[in-house]
Amino acid sequence: MQTTPKSVKWAAALCLIYAALMLVAACLIIVFGPQVLQSLSEADGMLRSTANTQTIVILSLLFSAYCLAPPLILTFGLLGAGLLRRWRWARRVAIVVSVLNAMFNIPIGTLFGVAVIVLLSHPEAKAAFSATPLSPKPIVS
Repeated sequence: MQTTPKSVKWAAALCLIYAALMLVAACLIIVFGPQVLQSLSEADGMLRSTANTQTIVILSLLFSAYCLAPPLILTFGLLGAGLLRRWRWARRVAIVVSVLNAMFNIPIGTLFGVAVIVLLSHPEAKAAFSATPLSPKPIVS
């Protein structure tokens, strides 16, 4: 069995780390977001206009944590596992997702996205995925 190149291992590790960071951020937003909203609703006077703007930001973060984060966490987790197992589809999907992440999630997503693209563009990474099956082997009992 062929060993996994270091560039693929690093790309997989970045995907898994990114998924973990998104999970932590989503949990923090879910836990502390409502408390911040409540404190903003109790603001009065000059703070009211600032509180309204902050309320919109907190609500958008809560929406992101509840609706957008779970599919992204799952996607990056599966990509990390797929890259470690050297499934051919994982390299292609990781590059596409990293391009989208680099474009829409500035600046953190850009750093992770560019790093994954560079790591998976190495010749040894391409060679590692050219000789592997398109999907996992079926379990035969």
